[in-house]
This record gives sequence, C-alpha cells and structure tokens, in this order.
Amino acid sequence: MRSRSAAAKALRAGCAIELRVRGGSMWPLLRSGDWLDIEPATAVRVGEIAVVDTAHGLVAHRVVAVDPVVTRGDRVPADDPLAEPLALVGRVRRFR
Repeated sequence: MRSRSAAAKALRAGCAIELRVRGGSMWPLLRSGDWLDIEPATAVRVGEIAVVDTAHGLVAHRVVAVDPVVTRGDRVPADDPLAEPLALVGRVRRFR
C-alpha cells in the first residue's frame, strides 16, 4: 500500500507526529481542533485509538476488534470499512 500523505509516510518511517482533529466522529472524547500525539504502530489493542491510512486521509478511531483490526468512531453506530492490514500506521498516545 502506498502512503497517501506525508504524515502517513512519517509514521511508516518510525517517526511520531502531531495532528489536529477534524470532524466529530470521536466526540465527546476528541473534538475538532484538539491535537493528537501519534506514535507509529503495527499492532493495537481493543479500546485504543488507532490511526489508519485511508483513501480519505488518516482516520483516528477506536479499535473494537483485532485480527483483523476493526475501528469505529465513538459517535458512529457502524464499524469502519475493513482496512488493508498495512493501513494501520499508528496509535494515539495522548490528546490535548
């Protein structure tokens, strides 16, 4: 899978990054304008917030299942479409 953004490329190269939240799918935990500290990851646990490289950019959603990784926004009733295994690029360490 090719990286679709500079942020995804940085995570794949092993660099931690900061990104600003856009949208409300993780409200009330994350709000548009919050900052995320993201570390590279190739595996995640249920309950963590994973960062997935999608056709629409990076998406930070809660992990609801692993093997395969399934994510969902906290404010969204349905799971996200299954991503390719290599689409997982990071996990949220903290937010502010």
